[in-house]
Amino acid sequence: MVPLADLVALEGIESDEERLAALDAFLIDTGEALSNLPHISVTDEQAHRLKMGNPIIVRGRDAPLAEPEAYATVRGKLIAIGEIGEGEFRPKRVFATG
Repeated sequence: MVPLADLVALEGIESDEERLAALDAFLIDTGEALSNLPHISVTDEQAHRLKMGNPIIVRGRDAPLAEPEAYATVRGKLIAIGEIGEGEFRPKRVFATG
């Protein structure tokens, strides 16, 4: 959490570039922000299905059985946030990977 006073103080920086650089110091990595949620790693093929808004089958001994919130990554990059149920990961929000 960032105190509001710290954010308001950034208004005093006149240069947009310097203000944005100072704001970057308050940001955390997406993976760290989602670290309290169950995570699955997916293949490129599964990532393509998720990008299209389609569910994928979740298999394996360590696969979560049912979770109302979880996230999926492909090659370490966030691809989707969704839910796991009935052996599937169902995307709710899909993110572009670059």
